[in-house]
Parts: sequence; C-alpha cells; structure tokens
Amino acid sequence: MNPRAASERLKFIPIVICAFSLGSAAAFSLSADPANNRLQEKKQFLTNRPDSDSDPFAGYDALHYRLELRFPLTSSHLSGAMTLTGRTLKQDLAAVALHARGMTIRSVTVDDAPAASAESDGILLIPLNGRPALNDTFRIRVEYWTEPDEAGFYFYDSCAYTMSEPTDARLWFPCKDVPWDKATAEVIATVPAGVEVASNGLLQARTLSDDGEWESFYWKTDLPIATYLICATMSRHYAVWSDWNVFAGGDSLESRYYVFKRDSAKAREDFLHMTAAIAFFSERFGPYPFEKYGMAEVTPFGFGGMEHQTMTTINARWIRGDRSVEDGLVHELAHAWWGDAVTLDDWPDIWLNEGFATYCEALFFERFYGKESFQSQIIGMRDAYFNQATKNDFAVYDPPEGGLFNWGIEYNKGGFILHMLRRTVGEEAFWKILQAYFITYRYGNASTGDFQKVCESVTGSDLDWFFNEWIFEPGYLFLEYYWEARPLKGSGTSLLVVLRQSGDPQNPFQAPIDIRIAGGASESRDTTVWVRNKTERIEWTVPFRPDTLILDPENNVLMKSERIPGIPDSIDNAPEVFSVQPNYPNPFNRSTRVTIGCNIPFSSTSRNVRLCVYNLLGERVRTLDSSIRSDTLSFTREWDGTDDSGRSLPSGVYVIRLEGGSVSVERKAVLRR
Repeated sequence: MNPRAASERLKFIPIVICAFSLGSAAAFSLSADPANNRLQEKKQFLTNRPDSDSDPFAGYDALHYRLELRFPLTSSHLSGAMTLTGRTLKQDLAAVALHARGMTIRSVTVDDAPAASAESDGILLIPLNGRPALNDTFRIRVEYWTEPDEAGFYFYDSCAYTMSEPTDARLWFPCKDVPWDKATAEVIATVPAGVEVASNGLLQARTLSDDGEWESFYWKTDLPIATYLICATMSRHYAVWSDWNVFAGGDSLESRYYVFKRDSAKAREDFLHMTAAIAFFSERFGPYPFEKYGMAEVTPFGFGGMEHQTMTTINARWIRGDRSVEDGLVHELAHAWWGDAVTLDDWPDIWLNEGFATYCEALFFERFYGKESFQSQIIGMRDAYFNQATKNDFAVYDPPEGGLFNWGIEYNKGGFILHMLRRTVGEEAFWKILQAYFITYRYGNASTGDFQKVCESVTGSDLDWFFNEWIFEPGYLFLEYYWEARPLKGSGTSLLVVLRQSGDPQNPFQAPIDIRIAGGASESRDTTVWVRNKTERIEWTVPFRPDTLILDPENNVLMKSERIPGIPDSIDNAPEVFSVQPNYPNPFNRSTRVTIGCNIPFSSTSRNVRLCVYNLLGERVRTLDSSIRSDTLSFTREWDGTDDSGRSLPSGVYVIRLEGGSVSVERKAVLRR
C-alpha cells in the first residue's frame, strides 16, 4: 500500500492512522536503555501469532473462498454467501472460528447440513459435524448481510470498493483474517446493470439477469491470496482497456485497466511505462507471478494506492496525464512480487512489503531515468526517515501501535536498508538474494528471519550484525569527522582523517563508508573505510592539494555527519604517516597493483603491519603481505582477484587495507569479471 500521492504525502499521514484506528504518532514511546532495544524475541523472529493450543483459528487451513455477493449500490449494504473450503490441522477438531464483525448471519451449513453458530466479539464459532480426522476437508457456507460503516466496504456516488489492509476483510466477508493463511478465491459480484466490476484473477464470465436489471461478474484466481488482498471494485463510469506484455517464448500477460472515462486519456500517458516496468521487475526478481495485472481508479480514497492482488486500487489524484506520480504506480506494481506473491509472515514484518516496494521505486528510476534520478529517490528516502526520526524513532521490525504504516520508517528506512544491503554484499550477490527470496517463498509467506537466512545462504556470511543494527534496533549512524592535509616534500599531500561515532560506545554501527577528497576543479580521489569502532583513523596521500572532503558521496549509508575543529582526545596527534597509493588499474579484471609508502620509519618489533583485502561484509578474503619490513620505505604488491585459497572472487567492491597497531590505511578496488 502507498498511503499518499507523491505531492500529497504529508497530508495523507493522519488519514492512514485514523483509518486503521492504530493510534497517533504522539502515542509512540521508546526506552532510552539500549538493552531494551534488542529484545531477544526479536532476534528469534517471533510473530504475533497466538499459541496454537489456545488459538481458535489454528486448527484448520483455509484452502478456498467463494464469495457470492450482491451490491445494490444504494448504500454500503451488501448481502450473499461465503463458502469456505478448509482442511483440518488437528485430530477431532470440534469447531472452526471465523472473523466476522458487524454481520447479520442468516444461515450456516457445514458440508451442506444445517449447523449452529455462535458469535462473540467479532468471532463466529461453527461446530463441525462429527469428529473429523487430521487432514480431512470440510465446507462451510455462511449466508449473511452487512452494512459496513466506512471500513471494509466503501460506497460513494462515483464508485464503490473494498479496502481491507490490515484486518478489515472481516467487515465484508467471514474469513480467517490473518496474512499467513493464504487460499485461492472466487468473487461473484452481482451489481445493477451498467456497472463494471474489477477483482482478483481472471474474469470467467459476466451474466445478465433475465429481467436485465442485474449483472453478475465472476472472477477467479487459482493462485494463493491473503484475505487482505481480496477485492471488489465497481463503478458505472469506467472505461476498460488492456495492454499486453509478450515475453520470450511467446507467453503474454494482460494489464487490464478500469479508469473513469473522464480520466482515460490522461491515464494512458500515466500508465505508459507499466508494461516495461513489469518486464524490468521480471528480469530482476523473477517472472511476474500472477494471471494478470490490473488497476482500478477510485475516489474518494484515503490512500495513494493499494496492491490488491492482480487488481491494484489507485486514487483518482494519481491520474494526472504527466507521469508525475509514476513512483506510486510502480510501488503498487512491485507489491506483486513483494507483498502479494511473497506475503509478510505477520504484521511485525510489514517492512518486507513496504520497504521492498519503496526501494523498487528507486530501482525503476535507476533503470528508466538514470543515476541522477536514482540518487534523487535515495535522498528522498533518507530525508523522509530523518524527518520521522527527529519526531519519534523506532525499530523497523515490529513497529509500535500506530506505526504499522509509518511512512518514514517502514517505507523509507525499510527501502534504504535494502540499498545498504546492496552496497554491503555487492551487486551480484544482491540480485541473487532477491531472486532466491522470491523463488523460495513465492505464493507463501516469509518473515524477516526467513529473509536473513536467504541473505546469509547466498553470501555465505553471518549477517546478524547488519540485521541487528538496522532492522531490530532503531537509529542511524552519526559521524563526527576531522581531517587535515600536510604537504609532502617534493610533491603530493598527506591526509589524516579521523571518524568518531556518537551513541552507544559498546554497540557501534558497522558500515563501509566511502570518502571522497577533492581539490581544484577536477582532481578527486575516493577510498572506502570500514567503520567498526567508536573511532577510526585513516591516512593516505594524494598527488594534489585537497580542499574538500565528502563522506558517503553516493548516499550509500543511512548516516549524518558533522565536521569538528580538532582531533578527538582519544586519537594520538603525532602518528607515523603511511600511505597507500591508488591501486591501478581500477576497476580491474585480471589484476591490480597497489603501492605502499612509509613516510616515517617504524620499528617492526613494536608493530605487526600487514596488507590485506576485505569484502564489504568486513571479511578478510586475501592477505597480500603479513610481514612488512621496517626498512622498506616503498613497495608494490599485486592482487589477482583471488582469495587465500586461489579461488576467483566474484565481481564487486573490495577494500585493500594496510593495518596493524594504530595504522589503518585503505583503498577501494572494484573487481569486474
């Protein structure tokens, strides 16, 4: 879901909070004790699911919903029947529980036999016939009517529609209204003649009544769907048309659009890139996972868009004819992969839906509009989070009451976390992670822990540190920095850079930080420093006189920085000065050479200085020299892109580091296979 139109995002925040009755931003609170921010249950990736022995919904698996509903469209009244096909998960299951709030139940049958039912606090309890065995199937039919009060089903003169995220499906049909029990579905919506109905899956039939007064639309999906993604959207003002993707091998995919006639010309311009975006995401993540894609326009709507499976609901304010809200349209499309096919395991994992879809906006702009537009998206995500963090910060995982759809944290920080992961593991591994995650959990559910396991499986690395600091704890990296330049005899300049983290000294952030030093109109050099400690010191030489230092010039880390006027007290102010010259060639394919200089001799007996190569996970992959001699003032070493075992390393960014004692001098090397 996208809670806002692009130019109205701040305006829509209160509407989202009100609509879901989740409280207000003022109700947020966080403990200042760091120990309380890394809860053990979060590290174990627990969800909000009740214990199975006491949960009245745990005894069965929902397999299929059949909705046969009549919408007179004179009010929010609707009536009809829901038929559930289920499978028992317990021996001798006595009863099945359904969420059903505000409904008048007309009749209930179990396997075509009349059955009793009892309703209490929005839960409908239905006894089963006999004592079914484990894995037996059953069929429950509930006939009912309801008139939702501005939730679940919305009626207006221009249109009517359902909107269920997170738990409002129970307001318009009885169901097991949880995200982790997906089922297939049929929606048979009967409406006054002349009204078009859009829903999930494929349209199987449309049938006019004998008197010509009513028309029934039969939609069906044979692919699993969560209850909050089932929809029915209807209007007598729709223009309907389709675009098509044709993939390699001849497979085709329909994109079916339901747009108010007055907006249809504008919409064709706004939707211009949608089929190309489907092809792009299919290339990056895996094939588009459903029978069709679709969008249906509605107004009024308290949100920007909602990713109902195969039939996104979009706000009429997004139809402008200039593609100015293309990011919102792409966000909802991306949910087809992240949210619809791979559905969050439970609501504490909401960032897996919204953070992923938000980063996909940036990926789309990177592909279609270039690096500058991509950077604009990344900066926007960063700033949206910082704007939220100044008011109230909390962990991405398991947001507090009122924070489930928080724009700054769940959407934008969640998306920026993926950007940092991409930078940390490298391009090749990042795309493999997303593809493996999609294929592994497609048509099912995944938790944050599941995603971490995929990341670790692909990279072969322990990523607890990354998930702990960015997902399970609140906050961001703040660096104070000092730098100075000292002219060398002859030519060149020696640089000293000191970085100091604010915050908890016992739990500093870890991150690869790019540093760009520049001078004059065109001279510049980059290096990468792996920040792990409260204070880091970096020294190197450049062949020009620098006047500017920029931390993280490509916006790869969620951080703020501030220059300080002097060296922090914890740093020795008179160090030995070592230099690592820019490695050449860079980027490289076969090998790269690095030259080390020692400007002040040092004693080999008091230090153990070595030259090593690290990946961006901070893992040492190659030792180039472990016993640098004290009488060697300059030497060159060559690296062929292999690890200590002689195996070729994948393409990516690596850090060549001279280290030991107080020495930590680094250069960035880009390996391209």
